[in-house]
Order: sequence, then structure tokens, then C-alpha cells
Amino acid sequence: INRDPAVTAFEPSVAIRDDGTIGVAYFDLRSNTPDPATLPTDYWLARSSDGVNFTETRVSAAFDMATAPLVGSAFFLGDYMGLASAGTTFLPFFIRTTAVAGNVTDVILARVAATAASSQAARDPKSAQPMESLALDKDYERRVFANLAAARSRRAMR
Repeated sequence: INRDPAVTAFEPSVAIRDDGTIGVAYFDLRSNTPDPATLPTDYWLARSSDGVNFTETRVSAAFDMATAPLVGSAFFLGDYMGLASAGTTFLPFFIRTTAVAGNVTDVILARVAATAASSQAARDPKSAQPMESLALDKDYERRVFANLAAARSRRAMR
């Protein structure tokens, strides 16, 4: 499905629209560079009406996976990603890094319409926005970050 099979693709989510169109959303590393300090990662949606020929739409511009939280020795974006559809629109739901101190990752919900020409995400990959409804109150956010910092500290001591 990935149009560049020479690069790593991972974390697929699959959905089938009511009209039978198959959608597969995934991360891949085709924007990666030789710089070992960064790991540019893109999020894509591949669509097919026959299950053989797929067309890709870039859902999110490259972000630096190397700034994601570490779990063990692996970068971790989260467990809750998926793909749904509403009418002729696919709705990829995913996590990406932000490069914002104190808010390392954000949850994104994008809309990818039936054709790439009518898709806001396809025209402007930076248009995918964090879901405002998931904003945490400041006290809860402070406790979460304190717990994460304590867990990283314990991990560093091992």
C-alpha cells in the first residue's frame, strides 16, 4: 500500500466506507534524513475502491518522532489511534509530536474527503489540528506531567 516500499511504514489503521472504499492510515519514514538526532515521520491515508490500486494522501506534514516520549528504548506516541469514516470522508485519528515544551504530543483528528482535490488535509497537511475537546484542566495536566517526569527519572536510575 505504501507508495515507497523502501521505507518503514507502521501502525496501520483500516476502515471501509459504506461505498466499499478501503482506507488504510499509517505512519512512514519517507521524509527521514541522515541526521541521527531527528526522525521525521509522516502520516498517510491510502485509499482503494478495488483493494489492489491505492492512492495516497498525506494527512500530516512530517513531525519529529525523536521528540516523542520514550518507553523503554522505543519512541511512544500512544495507544489510541484509528480510522473511521462518515459518508465519503475518512477520519484519521492519531498522535504526533508538537515541538512544544510541556505538551510533547497532541491528538489529531483530520478529515480526508473522497477526492484529494477536495481534502483540506491534502491541500494543506498542516491544517490537521489538535482536538480542543481533549484539552486537560491545568491541575490534571500538572499531575500527569509530574507522574511522567517521575517515571522517566526512575527509568534513568536503572
